[in-house]
Amino acid sequence: MASSSHKAPATKFVLPDLVSHCDFPLRVSRHRKQVTGETKQWLFKGDNLTNPKIRERFHGLKCGTLTAMCYPDAGCPQLRVCNDFLTYLFHLDNLSDDMDTHGTQTTADTVLNALYHPHTDRSQARVAKMTRDYYKRMVATASPGTQRRFIETFDFFFQSVTQQAMDRDAGVIPDLESYIALRRDTSGCKPSFALIEYANNLDIPDEVMEHPLLMSLTEAANDLVTWSNDIFSYNVEQSKGDTHNMIPVVMSEQGLDLQAAIDFVGDMCKGSIDRFNEDRAQLPSWGEKVDRDVAVYVDGLADWIVGCVLVCYPVTAVANFAWAVLCTGRSPPRVTLGRLARQSKPVVLWTCFPPGYDLIQLRVGNFPLNIDYRGDSFGSIELPSPAVAPHSRLLRMDKHAQKPPTTYLT
Repeated sequence: MASSSHKAPATKFVLPDLVSHCDFPLRVSRHRKQVTGETKQWLFKGDNLTNPKIRERFHGLKCGTLTAMCYPDAGCPQLRVCNDFLTYLFHLDNLSDDMDTHGTQTTADTVLNALYHPHTDRSQARVAKMTRDYYKRMVATASPGTQRRFIETFDFFFQSVTQQAMDRDAGVIPDLESYIALRRDTSGCKPSFALIEYANNLDIPDEVMEHPLLMSLTEAANDLVTWSNDIFSYNVEQSKGDTHNMIPVVMSEQGLDLQAAIDFVGDMCKGSIDRFNEDRAQLPSWGEKVDRDVAVYVDGLADWIVGCVLVCYPVTAVANFAWAVLCTGRSPPRVTLGRLARQSKPVVLWTCFPPGYDLIQLRVGNFPLNIDYRGDSFGSIELPSPAVAPHSRLLRMDKHAQKPPTTYLT
């Protein structure tokens, strides 16, 4: 028998079923379409981001849908600020991925000067003007504590991104503990969670926000969003040689193969959801008004958890039936549960299957999805109208085949 050291490199992996473990209700803002269009105009105003690839990336991110799921109760002006920030943050993240430490620090200085000194900063850099613009709208209604938490955590984001760039340049793969600490800031979740307070007009005292249980709840939500994103994005990132991801960190430290590392991180994600629920049940009382605001904030964290899982979770990798095949040198297209769930009309989504299967029937909630094979490799997924119920969680396969089909990401 060949030794494990001579095993061929993995070419596919099964993603963990996080969807069925996440039982929070999915809510979507009715302002999604309006805000998405307004943010697009804001982002591409004038000569902003004229590169066609960047514009294509904007449409691929579906940030408006994520924002609408993460801040479902926000008024339209507040949702617009949240969507502007998240869209802007995604573009900052993409830029920092290709920057050296000097470039990252320049961006950080420009952005933070605009935030710390909004009335005196005069930088004409595009990113400075965009920062001043959304922050001016935010401070109109955000509490002083919310403003402070937003700026401080955004500062932490830039510090951690700078460290990430240094590690990448040095070829360093950090140990798991160091990676987790760094990733909690590079994710950008912390300033995004501060926007939960802003979006819902909350004014939670500092001593409450700094209570160990509420901090643990916030950290658990950050961990789930961040670690699950590492799983979902691993295929793309490994094709680019990017090692700032929990999967290669776990493989290196624990000596695990790819599938074992995926399972390990998946279990950590499920543990973070369990921790969130346990902490939530133990929250003390701070009085009627504060308790009400805290409940809204914690609901906002749950919105972030379920929103990220459903927007990012590939339909091709739900439950135990689907596989993801590693791609090399290019990014795979993605069809996600979130994309299915927001359809309001019949739609056909193309994917690729191995030969030998005629018909697979799937269900999302009570709605059947029929996958009909065309030829020997291609099939379509047909959605009925009205489409998938927003509260649906799990895509299940009626097992007409003896083994699960392999779904190729091409």
